Amino acid sequence: MNWSRFYFITILLCSVNLCYTQVTGRHQHMFDDAIQGYQGLNEQAELFFSRGNEALKKGSYYEAIDDFTLAIGFEPEFAKAYNNRGVAKRKSNDREGALSDFSEALKIDPNYAECLNNRGNVKLDMKDFTGAIEDYSLSISIDPKQEEAYNNRGLSRMSLRDYQGAINDFSLAIEINRKFVDAYNNRGLARYSLKDYVGALNDFTLAIDIDPQFSMAYSNRGVVKVKVGQKDSACSDFSRAIRLGNMGAMDNKRKYCN
Repeated sequence: MNWSRFYFITILLCSVNLCYTQVTGRHQHMFDDAIQGYQGLNEQAELFFSRGNEALKKGSYYEAIDDFTLAIGFEPEFAKAYNNRGVAKRKSNDREGALSDFSEALKIDPNYAECLNNRGNVKLDMKDFTGAIEDYSLSISIDPKQEEAYNNRGLSRMSLRDYQGAINDFSLAIEINRKFVDAYNNRGLARYSLKDYVGALNDFTLAIDIDPQFSMAYSNRGVVKVKVGQKDSACSDFSRAIRLGNMGAMDNKRKYCN
């Protein structure tokens, strides 16, 4: 289920705006909508779990929280209901509540790789970068094919200024999925931070080749082009990003293209 492509956080580097992307479920389920491994599941729990998932898909987070809570009331060891309630709480900005629910799910099922990734995302939100790395690493050890976990661990490492470690993680994500545009974008930003401008340009261009509507990559590529003296081409990238709806590129265009 395609829950959410990404959300982005704008960071300031060298007085220029660049954006990176944290993946919360573009290629894997952010939440579980299948009931597997639960023999003899209470019918009421199943009903409220399914209804909660429908509310979650529609963005009705408080309704989803209520339904998952009812499901848990009928099945107190229902790890997927705790996970999904955690997702809904995170989406409604209750990070502490989300952290608690993910941790409760992991008490029931310590090998719940997706839940570890979700808990890592909350820790990343809360700037607990070391804790996030621990959760992503555990998730990867259980399921090594999670490109999102590598991507998000890379973001955590980048936040700790471990740019080479971040590049390694983004590269591992790309090995799993050669069309993972978010990982190319993020690796480009890490390379920019190491002053590898050729590598950064290449990564942003690869992201654009895969997804020509990826406005963030145009804006980021424009930033690098400014750095290497390609002003006219940079301004074209900023304009393209703006036409695609990236208003953050407007500041760069005002600064460098007038």
